[in-house]
Amino acid sequence: MLERRPMFVFAAATLLAATGACTAPTPVAAPATIGVDGQVVQRSRNALPPGTVVSVRLLDVSRADAPSVTLDEQQIRLEGAQLPKPFALKVAAERVDPRMSYAVAADARLDGKLLMISTTRHSVLTRGAPSSGVEVVLEPVARP
Repeated sequence: MLERRPMFVFAAATLLAATGACTAPTPVAAPATIGVDGQVVQRSRNALPPGTVVSVRLLDVSRADAPSVTLDEQQIRLEGAQLPKPFALKVAAERVDPRMSYAVAADARLDGKLLMISTTRHSVLTRGAPSSGVEVVLEPVARP
């Protein structure tokens, strides 16, 4: 009986090594991301009031008859500063399909009231559109 124990231990160790149970777990790679960066600017010379929040969104605008899908959003609190302000958005690489269309949109609000908005489509990521150095222009909203 004593002679079989070392053989059993050797067989068990060999089996564990063969199945990979004795090896360290393989680290899982973080999902790759794709970034879009640029700046939000305004053409008007009107100063934005303190407390203004600029929202910049990366959108999937592929479906013509459906609302766009927000893939990432960044909130920029101006705290008395003025535009231009840089932005950086990210999306998981597997969510970007080269056949689809993506755009960046922005707006500026004070206490939830819309002050400025981007009125031009700023295409990014696919179909030859840039992913860096994107300039999103905000236009004043008409007031009654």
